[in-house]
Formats: sequence, C-alpha cells, structure tokens
Amino acid sequence: MLAAERQSHILLRSQALGVVRTRVLAKELGVVEETIRRDLDKLAELGALVRVHGGAAVNDFGHRDLAYEEREVSQQKEKVAIARCAAQAIKVGETILFDASSTCLQMAKLIPPNLRVRVVTYSLPIFEIFKDRKQVDLVLLGGDYESRGRRFGGPLTEEGLLSCRIDRFFFSAKGFDTTKGASEANEEQARLKTVGLIRSSWGALLVDGTKLGSDSSYHFAQTHELSAVFTDELGGEYFERAPLRESRKVTIAD
Repeated sequence: MLAAERQSHILLRSQALGVVRTRVLAKELGVVEETIRRDLDKLAELGALVRVHGGAAVNDFGHRDLAYEEREVSQQKEKVAIARCAAQAIKVGETILFDASSTCLQMAKLIPPNLRVRVVTYSLPIFEIFKDRKQVDLVLLGGDYESRGRRFGGPLTEEGLLSCRIDRFFFSAKGFDTTKGASEANEEQARLKTVGLIRSSWGALLVDGTKLGSDSSYHFAQTHELSAVFTDELGGEYFERAPLRESRKVTIAD
C-alpha cells in the first residue's frame, strides 16, 4: 500500500473516531508501527492531525466538547476496563459523585444492584441507571440542561453540589499532563469538577491513554489534588515516562 493510501485511511479513521492509535492502525494496515508513526508525523506536519500520546487526533479534538453519542463510542473497550477497575474502590454506605463522562457511565453500569450507596450526579444517563434501584439513595443535580451532552450545568448545579458532602468523586478529563494537571473543553463542566473536588474527601481521575500528555482549554485539577488515577495499558506507558510523584496513585486496568 502506498503512503498516500495509508494516510488517506488514517485521516478517515481519525475523522470517524476523533483519536487513532498507532498500534491499532498498524494492525489494520498490515505494517509496522514505525511506518504508521512516520505517516502520523507527516500528517501532523501538514496540519491535518495533532500528535498525541500513542497516536494522533483531529486538529480540534483536545479543545472540542464532544456530543454524548461521540463520547459513548470513543475508546469504549478501554473505558469499560478502566471503569471495572475503578468500581472496586467503592465501599458500602459511601456517597459517590459521578461526573457526566462516558467512562463514569460505564462504571455506573458495573455497580452491583444490591450495593447500598448514595449516588450524586449531574448526568442524565447515569441517573437513569440508578433511578429504580431501592438500595441507592439517588441525587440528581439539576440546573441548565445541555441536550448535546445529556447533562446539567451552570450556577444551580454548582450550588447544589456545594451543599453535598462527597466521599468519593469519579471523573474524567479531556486532557491530562503530569505538569499541567487535568483539563476540560467545556468551561461549565470544568467548574463543576473543581467544585466536586472541593466537596470530596477523595477524587479519582478515569482517563484512557489517548488523553494523556494533552492539554485542553479549562484546567480544573493539579496533579497533587488527585487521590488516584485509573488508566489503561497505553496510559501506563505514559506514566512510565512521566511518573507522578506518588506512584501508588496510578492503577493500570488490564
């Protein structure tokens, strides 16, 4: 296959997925990873893609707030593995705050039906998972509803969150860098996560490797504010090269 044909395939995949991985592209195209890296570097030079850890993304991916449907299908296998790993941290009787991320949605699906917890969220899909569970004390934080993200935000949501006492806060991010911290593409959602961390005794970042080493528009947490990080195999490679000071914070989902 000619370089132009490979690069055309890479562009089509990146436009469909937002982020593409070097390893996956190499398998799809039947070439070694080094060939894909050269293709990605060339496309980045042309301004068609932006290089991220383990692959590349469409130019505005790090700063574009994806719709709910886009987030739900992106890196789904990795998100399920991360969610399964993070769910083990929840203890009976705790008050849990879930953000409106697709990774937390996967995590909510994994909570055992008979587990007695209090769930606080501003995500409509997560609310729908728990609404009929008798063992769950459920709080939906209302406010300005954003249909594109199927979530609430704004001053009323922040005010409601400020009145809550949270044991564990699980959240994702658009980008994370060990120096700059966690960031979001949506200002309202970034503010909510800042408030969530203030009101929580323990906060965990759930992030797949494609978001590591990248930076988005609105920062909401520094590295020292994180109690734990749950990531995938690709994320594990990133943290080997850019470790947190407290290595115990990072858990790699398999």
